[in-house]
Amino acid sequence: MTTTPTKPHTTLGAAALRGIKWTTAAAVLTAVMQVGYTAIMARLLDPAAFGLVALAGVVLRFGGYFAEMGLGHAIVQRPQLSNNDLRASFTASLLLGLGVAGIFWALAPLSVLVLKNPAVVPLVRALALGFIIASVGLTATSVLRRDMRFDVLAKLEVVAYVLAYGGVGLGSAWAGAGVWSLVAASLAQQLISGLGVYALVRTQMAGKLAIGGKSMGGRMASLVADELGVDALVCLG
Repeated sequence: MTTTPTKPHTTLGAAALRGIKWTTAAAVLTAVMQVGYTAIMARLLDPAAFGLVALAGVVLRFGGYFAEMGLGHAIVQRPQLSNNDLRASFTASLLLGLGVAGIFWALAPLSVLVLKNPAVVPLVRALALGFIIASVGLTATSVLRRDMRFDVLAKLEVVAYVLAYGGVGLGSAWAGAGVWSLVAASLAQQLISGLGVYALVRTQMAGKLAIGGKSMGGRMASLVADELGVDALVCLG
């Protein structure tokens, strides 16, 4: 009796379906926890605190794309991926994160011209650190997505939310940190997620900070160019 080999597209479809299930489950669970978290925080903080963080988020939203420059998509879509590509992506994302964070730190006072609230300035500067923190896990997250390990990402998302918002956020709010408890929770979630995914693929990214040389610079440029090319095709289409 012969066994029919599993077709690649069948395996891929099954993996995609599992990914959708895990991602959906994590999103629903996180949404439920967010309702509870918000209800508790609303009793601990002044409503103005939520408004200030929301205003800071509006300012920082513009930096999200520039802090990534499509590097994550390039890793996922690249036909063949080497360790050098991973090191180049990690280095590029870290440099971009540092650059964007530095720009927002320096230009934060200008947000007063638009938002008319000077209390937003220190919040923008603090939350801008999130660009640096997120850059640590960008490449690792992309590797897990490329390998379709969505179950791992989903579990980590839930764990990060519980520890960051349930632990750091609520804990600092109870301690009287006020609006800064919201900032701390946001940064903690990014940090836990980033370190978590990095730990999972650290072997592949060994020697990641070997910056320098034309080869490394060329790979960094190639990764960015690949994604910019994809974006251009989408726009033209």
